[in-house]
Amino acid sequence: MQKLTMEDLQLMNLLEQMTGARANDVISETESLIFAVPDSEFGRAVGKQGANISRLERAFNKHVEIVKSPNSKEQFFGSLLHPAVIKGLAEKDENGKRALEVLVENADRGLAIGRNGEKIKRAKLLGKRYFDFDDVRIVTKGEYRRF
Repeated sequence: MQKLTMEDLQLMNLLEQMTGARANDVISETESLIFAVPDSEFGRAVGKQGANISRLERAFNKHVEIVKSPNSKEQFFGSLLHPAVIKGLAEKDENGKRALEVLVENADRGLAIGRNGEKIKRAKLLGKRYFDFDDVRIVTKGEYRRF
């Protein structure tokens, strides 16, 4: 995990003050914030019908996402790419670079990639941060023989 800056700690503290939920990590981008919270704090962080996320977005004037802190690769990527159903994960080493291939049904491919590729971008960013993957790819059965 990367070191947190003073700004990151302040953002995490504000999340806790506003929602009562503790964050383990925050990723601050130009137009968005991604908070990682423990599984047990997830509901509190999001709030009823996403009310806390709306409050946080108004306070920070940025898009806010809350994700569950990673316990396992399967759980973490399953949560990130939901509602797409993950059928399997395969780690590959290609010329010294670590890649993760996420197997989904052909019908779920679009769901896993997300509108304008937002889900896969987030998966790549968080995959690098938490698991040191250089790339994360969505594949179907026809694209990868190991499955």
